[in-house]
Amino acid sequence: MKLIRKALILFVMLTAGLSLAAQHRPTGEFMQSLGFRSTTANEWKNASGATVTMDGDNVVAFRAPQTHAWTLVFGDGAALGHTIKIKTGDVVTFKDGVIKFPSGTRLILNSNDSPAKTSRGLLKSALFNKTRNTLSVTDIKIINGEKYSPGWLNLSGKENDDMAIDEYGNIVPKVLAQEKAEKARRAKINSDYEQAKVDYESYRQGTAVAEYEEYCKKYGKSIIDKTLNGDIVVGAPWDLLEKVIHRLSLYNYKKKMDTGSYIRYDVYYILKEPNKWNPYFRVYVDKSTGLVSSWYEREYFYRP
Repeated sequence: MKLIRKALILFVMLTAGLSLAAQHRPTGEFMQSLGFRSTTANEWKNASGATVTMDGDNVVAFRAPQTHAWTLVFGDGAALGHTIKIKTGDVVTFKDGVIKFPSGTRLILNSNDSPAKTSRGLLKSALFNKTRNTLSVTDIKIINGEKYSPGWLNLSGKENDDMAIDEYGNIVPKVLAQEKAEKARRAKINSDYEQAKVDYESYRQGTAVAEYEEYCKKYGKSIIDKTLNGDIVVGAPWDLLEKVIHRLSLYNYKKKMDTGSYIRYDVYYILKEPNKWNPYFRVYVDKSTGLVSSWYEREYFYRP
């Protein structure tokens, strides 16, 4: 039985190997399936006037008049990336590791080979296939490419205007600028928070003592102390909680609902964590008394 089992396993492995081998078509057959015909040993042309130079299975150069409009997307295509609109009739070229567009924009591919080469899968993309209308820069498979960067983007065509592209296709200077702005924003919020604590002590120890004692007498010391410490408490006056929210600068609120008997406020943390569920609090205030009647915690997913 063991010999039979081993023979079956070997047969399955050999069959899988043959199947994988069968999936990879020879270059000539692959090119012809895409409508290209051979003109020399390494050069191929199609009916649209595109010319492609191959090195075995890999693309080393092309000249491609565009037969339709499409978009090349870098990263998120907006805040951290970029989009390039390709028009019908534009001629896109690739040579010496550089893809050039009529606007002067250049995409320099990062590769440990010189010149850079791409996989032949690029010939199925929007560059050559009119049924596709977008191409992500991360889908350009660079042979022996560098690990963390597909290349450099130059939008002006001028020397020294190259901007690094990270592994996600985003433009590195934009990413760094956003990180710098976010650090500055958080530092400002933290600074405001520290100042708020100082102001709070001043509030407790200074001219507001009488007001504090009046709140305690009216609503109870426990409720007022918890509210001043940043807790949401049933029975607390909304006007005091509102002041606390403003002083503790890490939080803010929005009025979300106003009915005949109550108002709902959503209290939320200003420092939203990207791509995570972030907590916020729904606070219901009785309109007749101005007191917090109930509250509960919810979450929402924040996408930057």
